[in-house]
Amino acid sequence: AEGEGEGEGEGEGEGEPPCSPVGHDEDDDGVDDACDNCPTVANVDQDDVGEGTAADGVGDACDPRPASGGDAIAAFDGFTGSTLNSAWSGTGIWTFSGDRLVHSDTTDTPILNRTDVGPALRVAVVARLRIDAAVPGGSANGANAGVGVGMTSADTGVVCIAGNRDDPPTESTLRVGTMTDNFAGDARFEAAITNPVGRVLDLLVSTGSGTHCEIVGEVGVDDTDAPQAGGVALRANRNAISVESFVVYLLGP
Repeated sequence: AEGEGEGEGEGEGEGEPPCSPVGHDEDDDGVDDACDNCPTVANVDQDDVGEGTAADGVGDACDPRPASGGDAIAAFDGFTGSTLNSAWSGTGIWTFSGDRLVHSDTTDTPILNRTDVGPALRVAVVARLRIDAAVPGGSANGANAGVGVGMTSADTGVVCIAGNRDDPPTESTLRVGTMTDNFAGDARFEAAITNPVGRVLDLLVSTGSGTHCEIVGEVGVDDTDAPQAGGVALRANRNAISVESFVVYLLGP
């Protein structure tokens, strides 16, 4: 009751239509996911004033550009059901466990494309995920998991990935670059990171004049090439992963 009241009151106060609660609160801030302007970041106050002008509907606590207006939440999935939302399509075997989307096969390289977003040129995507297990890399590609943007086909776009490269996996990197045929042979930009296996990561990728890839609160890396307009995707490469949430923001001018 508290979540519904706060969510509806905030929306009505800003001239937006009241939401239709879905009965789930991903960030435990008392605001139903459908009413929450930051569904994965707790913000009881629902403040949306960072722009200094008109609110854009994305809360300051999670807004990729809190000082700029015109942003919007285009898609959010908290993976609370028992079946994959019909907006996703792709490969691999995915199951559900404890409000998480799970892929357990460390020999597979699945990719899920979100078909209801794009083609868009300016987006920000945040995936909260945990790499549960990974096979040793043994190659430049290694074992990794991440997010794709500017996807012009099911397996072509720009990816932001975290994972291990060497065998044994003593070198861990955050990488961003063009993916064609599973990222093989393409230029990539990278930064060293702490071994990501067993850790929950907020993986952020945003596009503009280039592509920014970041583990929120840790390290970021940039691809200076301009991305193409396209869709978004979730990718695993020889990893067992659990995905808690996936949020897509459309960025204003």
